[in-house]
Amino acid sequence: MSKSITLSNLFSLKIRIVNRKRFLIFVTLLLISLSIPICIFMTQISVQGREKSNYDIVYIVEGDTLWDIALRYKHGNIDIRDYIDRIMIENNLKSPLIVQGQTLKIPIE
Repeated sequence: MSKSITLSNLFSLKIRIVNRKRFLIFVTLLLISLSIPICIFMTQISVQGREKSNYDIVYIVEGDTLWDIALRYKHGNIDIRDYIDRIMIENNLKSPLIVQGQTLKIPIE
């Protein structure tokens, strides 16, 4: 007479690990193979969530100001102060002061 496996029998099963090294390798490979698709999925979500903007990288030289850079790169009827605010937000600047040698990410419309 064959014994049928039920849900209650399944949880009461005792498993004996014969080869510990082989078991650890199996578990490691299983975790890696499950984590790769999750990482790929999360990367695609984060890429899709980003705003599709173009940026220009500007290297600051002596005498540059945010005002001058904003005048050089702004297009259309956008207010210069709003554009400077956007540059400051994109570069995590707390102040409009910039220094020689600094690089800034300038949004291009």
